[in-house]
Parts: sequence; structure tokens; C-alpha cells
Amino acid sequence: SAEKVYCDCDEFAELWRFLSERQKLETRVGHLVPIIMYRIYKWNYGRIADKYKIDFFSHVIKEFEEMEKRGFLKSECWEEAEWSKVNAILGNPEKALMRAFERLQRGGMYATGFLNEIEKRRSVCIYGAGKVGKEVLDALIARGIDVRAFVVSSHEGNPEEVRGVPVIALEDMIPADGEVVLVAIREKDQYGVIAQLRRKGIEKIIAMTNELRAALRKIDCYEGKS
Repeated sequence: SAEKVYCDCDEFAELWRFLSERQKLETRVGHLVPIIMYRIYKWNYGRIADKYKIDFFSHVIKEFEEMEKRGFLKSECWEEAEWSKVNAILGNPEKALMRAFERLQRGGMYATGFLNEIEKRRSVCIYGAGKVGKEVLDALIARGIDVRAFVVSSHEGNPEEVRGVPVIALEDMIPADGEVVLVAIREKDQYGVIAQLRRKGIEKIIAMTNELRAALRKIDCYEGKS
């Protein structure tokens, strides 16, 4: 359940509170706590439901960023493989979150097929009205799937519609029941948008990664260009 996802986080928060009141002890063992946290959080990430994984991972990253600021992450105390992973995550948190999102997406959606998943949805929006967005629109049209709207960061510099599909600003978007949003912009910029959409309460988001777009091109009804 959602209530149990952060139980380990709460326990470690209490441990840090305990250590903060005992400075000498914190100085002696504080650098060991993150290692224990990493191993327990890794185990917990594997067992929680997929719908909670990204929020949990984001929370964990923030905790490790705070421990790094406080000087508790000491590379010499870690096993090399574990430190390499932690260092990579903290070096580019957004990339790490995007990779986690992609893995979840592949596991949960590729098995049933991208287009079949879209066809189940009551409403479809595409974030991004540029080259990638138009490419995705063509794929959906070829399949007979209607798109409710293109969503963009702001009205400024964007048309009112693209190929007959209205263009709306994210701040004006009111999510429809059962709606899916396809994030169709450059892959390196996708997670920032995904985070914004999640904060807006949109639950079903699909990142149109280079891998997924390439898969679409292999479908007979779709001959988009990259």
C-alpha cells in the first residue's frame, strides 16, 4: 500500500534524528548509514508496486543529495560497484529517473503493444507540437486514433492548432478521465515534462523515446521519418 512505501524512509529519518542529538556518535558512524540505506532502499524498490517506484526513487535521490551536502558520502567506505551507481545517479538525477521511467514503461507496456495500449484510453493528448509530436500524430491517425489536443509549455510562439488538432498550454490543461499523455519532445528533455505532468495529477504518461519511436516505424501502418 502507499502508506508502507516510505516506512524505511521514516525509520532512517528517526535514526538521523537520534544521531543528530549525539554528535560524536554521528561523526563516527554517520558515513556508514548511507550504505545501509542504499541496500535497503534497493531491496524496497524491487518489491513496491510499479506505480510508486518513480516517486519513491525521486524521494531517495533527495535524501542522498542531502547526505552528500552534509559530507556523509565517503567513496572509500563503499564497495566500488555500489559507489559507481550512487555517483552516477547523483551526477545526473534527471537522467537516472528517466532511465527508471523507461524501464517501467518497457516492462508494463511493450508486452501488450504501444498502439493497443493507446486504443484502450478514453482520451489522448500529445505533449509537444513540433517535429516529434507531428510524427506521433501521424502514427495515431494511421491507426484511426483521435488526439484531443497538443499540449505545449506556453501559448507564446505556438499556433492555435496543428493539422486540425488544438494546441493548449500546460497551465490551461484540464486532464480528462482515463486520459493518456504522450511526451513527444527530445528525449533528453522528457523527464522534466513528465515530472510536471505528474504534479498536475496525470497518472498515465508515455515517453516517446527514440526506442519506442523506432518500434513504431516498424509497424506497417506507420512510415514516419526520424
